[in-house]
Amino acid sequence: MGSNAYDGFVSDGELYTTQYTVTLNSGAAAGNYNAVVLGSLTQVDDGTLVAPNGFLLANGKNLASKDGGAVSRGSGPSTSRFLNHGNVQGPSSAGFWLYFDLTFKGSTGLTAGNVAFLGGFSPGDSPAINTHGGNAQLGGTSEFSIGGATAGTGDSHYSQLNVSGDLALEPGATLAPTPWNSFVPSIGDHYTVLTWSGSLTGGLTVLPDPWFGDHGIHFVSQWSANSLVLTPASPGDSNADGLVNDLDASILAANWLRLGDATWQTGDFNGDGNVNDMDAAIMAAHWHEGVGEEAVPEPGTLTLLALGLISLLVIRRG
Repeated sequence: MGSNAYDGFVSDGELYTTQYTVTLNSGAAAGNYNAVVLGSLTQVDDGTLVAPNGFLLANGKNLASKDGGAVSRGSGPSTSRFLNHGNVQGPSSAGFWLYFDLTFKGSTGLTAGNVAFLGGFSPGDSPAINTHGGNAQLGGTSEFSIGGATAGTGDSHYSQLNVSGDLALEPGATLAPTPWNSFVPSIGDHYTVLTWSGSLTGGLTVLPDPWFGDHGIHFVSQWSANSLVLTPASPGDSNADGLVNDLDASILAANWLRLGDATWQTGDFNGDGNVNDMDAAIMAAHWHEGVGEEAVPEPGTLTLLALGLISLLVIRRG
């Protein structure tokens, strides 16, 4: 495969990579202000388009691939990104993909076809809804802003990606909820951050910004056949229904002394991978939150209450 390098911006016109690696150089990528600006049509087929400081595809501009190819930051900084205000069209034939190895900012643009967002997909620089018309692969770290309780574009909303075809979550894929305008989610809210119409393969890790934990918010991941919903839950609320009650205690009892692989949904509320008296004490400290009954006893008796609850449930299960 050959290689060509060009200095400066592509301000207009057409660019075809064919089988070559084409490198477009620009200044430092400070918020993408010096990213390469692509022209009216960029065709990436069998080759690789590289811009170490990122790309900007403006409104009305197009990037397309019929036979597959790659868009890359090469050896550029990890902050480089592809900012899409235009139209990105991946291959339509099975087995052919357009690959991005840098963060893809969906913003106000459109995407379709077989596209692999291996550097992560973020709907925008603020909350936004993006719909991908085709099959998608998702890898890397994807930041989704949460600024409100409803999905939408702009302030007071949260970000959402909808895939009209199959969705493949690649190894190491991470979804990172981030706060927008210091919005604090409410216990019992539901944030549908991902949807897909076809099949789902693979999995991802949800790693919220520590800001949420500092404000008492833990997100429980709830997967269905065609969506991923994040639900804020109180400590002790295993099933994320907004209540800390007998249902959660039953889950804790069913997983009592589970070691190494426990999750929030199985009763691990302190994140150490185990279910034990520490988790029971956390549940006791939040017992009947959301139920509307009297508060739990003073802190000195919480652990005894938790252990008694566990013993009772274990006996019932026996």
